[in-house]
Formats: sequence, C-alpha cells, structure tokens
Amino acid sequence: MKRQNGMKLADALQFFAQEMQMTGKIEDTQIINYWRTMAGNNINAKVKNVYIKDKKLVVTMNSSAAKKELSYMKLEMLEKLNETYGESTIDEIILK
Repeated sequence: MKRQNGMKLADALQFFAQEMQMTGKIEDTQIINYWRTMAGNNINAKVKNVYIKDKKLVVTMNSSAAKKELSYMKLEMLEKLNETYGESTIDEIILK
C-alpha cells in the first residue's frame, strides 16, 4: 500500500491540537505535571486540586502544614516553571 499523504505522527497530533484549539490545555497539563514533579510525593499526597487560571497556578491543599511548607518553596518553583516554559508562563502561585 502506498502512502498518500506523508506526515509524521507528532506533526499530525500537533496539527490536530491546533485545529481543536487544545494547545493551551495541553501546555497547562504539562506545566501542572512539572509542578507536581517539583513538589514531590509528600506534598502531592496533600494536594486536593491544581489548575491554571489567568496565568496563575492555583493549588488547593488538604493540610495547613503542607501549605506552609509549600509557601517557603513557592518563589523557587515559580522561577523554575517560568525558566522551563517561558518567562511569562505563570505570574503567580496561589495556595488555598
């Protein structure tokens, strides 16, 4: 069978994501996954929800002690996120 339209799978997926206007959601998911990696298992066990809204990473916590611990790491994590994904990707990390 001869190939009709030669396109790499990665290119096809990127084209599909752009057509479906999903590129922002995919990037948000990548940023949240990277944040979870930086936070570690102990913090993640106490996280209820993480989402991005208006260039702010919002983290809802179950534990006030974990929230306090995370507040000490907040600035460093923000710098690493923006270093990895672009200078103005996330403006602020909000802990709830």
